[in-house]
Amino acid sequence: GRLCELFEQWWQQRLVGREQLDQRYQDLLWARGTPTAFELDELPFTGIPQGVDGDGRLRVEGPDGKVKAYGLDRLRFALR
Repeated sequence: GRLCELFEQWWQQRLVGREQLDQRYQDLLWARGTPTAFELDELPFTGIPQGVDGDGRLRVEGPDGKVKAYGLDRLRFALR
């Protein structure tokens, strides 16, 4: 079915090169470059998602202009 086709496409992309797949993921990252409400260590935080680092952590530009990487243990999208 369609799911198998999509998996096959993903697998072929994976074989072609991780860099291309990683770039595609970065390109499709939701809210990239847009101020977004988060909770950082359970406190309100507004940041701008910049991408994902090699360890899968979200890279976010904070109000101070610095970009830091956060894992799901510390950073969550805020509920609206």
